[in-house]
Amino acid sequence: RSVFGYQLFYVNYGYWKDGIETEEPGRELTHYIGDALGLKAGDKVLEAGSGLGQASIDSCSKYDLEKLVGLNICNEQANFANALTKSQGLEDKIEHRICDACTEIDTFEKGDFNHAFAQECIGHFPDPLHYLTGVRKVLPSGGRMAITIVSSPKPPSKSLAYVENLFFGTVPKDGPHWENLFKQA
Repeated sequence: RSVFGYQLFYVNYGYWKDGIETEEPGRELTHYIGDALGLKAGDKVLEAGSGLGQASIDSCSKYDLEKLVGLNICNEQANFANALTKSQGLEDKIEHRICDACTEIDTFEKGDFNHAFAQECIGHFPDPLHYLTGVRKVLPSGGRMAITIVSSPKPPSKSLAYVENLFFGTVPKDGPHWENLFKQA
């Protein structure tokens, strides 16, 4: 199962804090996000684009979360994530929903979560602005949101955009695009 530094069920680029010596870059990214959010015991967290569920498990394990709800539009990944959650005995704390995060965000009430995060997935969302504004409505005062994004320093060439869309299903947006989107949210 060891592929490019990953022994766990992650589907992101990760955070290679020690370069090639990084033991588990997916977990490092999850912990980097959790630490930045200030996660602590008893928190309720929303994770958009929850992938195969390893970040949810690592977050609940490290921070002793009360609950974590993962949103994923991919049936196979969400089903795998729920099975992985059950295999770790965390099904009373973690739930993965098969849904579009951009519409599911409207089903939550203010205070349902203390914090929210999305790892390297918001670029795939059909309406990232709606998701971001929805999270702002759901989080209580003092609630924090963290997002890691795949971006490029400038718009890619047409040929690179074609290849990236072919292999990754999206074309990374440049920094100014995301800066503008965050200002709108």
